Amino acid sequence: MGIFDGLRRPKAVPVTPVAPVAAPAPQVRVPVAAAPVAAPIAAAPAACCAGGGGAQVAAPLTGRVIPLAEVPDPVFSQGMMGQGVAIIPTEGRLVAPFDGEVSAIFPTGHAVGLTHPSGAEILMHVGVDTVNLKGQHFTAKVVQGQHVKAGDTLVEFDIPAIEAAGYSLATPVLVTNGDDFPGMVKAIEAGAVTAGAPLYSVNK
Repeated sequence: MGIFDGLRRPKAVPVTPVAPVAAPAPQVRVPVAAAPVAAPIAAAPAACCAGGGGAQVAAPLTGRVIPLAEVPDPVFSQGMMGQGVAIIPTEGRLVAPFDGEVSAIFPTGHAVGLTHPSGAEILMHVGVDTVNLKGQHFTAKVVQGQHVKAGDTLVEFDIPAIEAAGYSLATPVLVTNGDDFPGMVKAIEAGAVTAGAPLYSVNK
């Protein structure tokens, strides 16, 4: 006989009559108020990456970002002038990376220093050894002490003529007072960039 045979063939059991039982009283359901749901907590706004007296630096050129280490000049590639990145321009126009003051501009027009209201000092040096061109193929559009807005044209330059003269157009964009602004966050370290796009931020 199988294990389940006894379940399949139950024996008859005599049934004793049972007095009817009164139907149970109907249940009364009392509505219960739902517990209040806590309102979602709004996320706190993220702190600006250039907070604490810092500066956000936009790309002053349209072109391709490269690490400083790839600039063919040890003064820049080894960080002797400051930290940052370099841009190989595809358009011959250098623009202000933020609202600030032109703190220096070389007579040759190949390099511009700009000071941010926070005190951060940025050097933009168009090309390597381009000082030897003595101003040829460069046209400065600002003067020292001039206040500029982000995107204002600082210098215009002739890319084909500078390249034909045998000069690299790798343009370092450096923080020259990095001791005062030791914190740097790069938005891009390599690749295509458009003038005005975020480049990096610095913090005190």
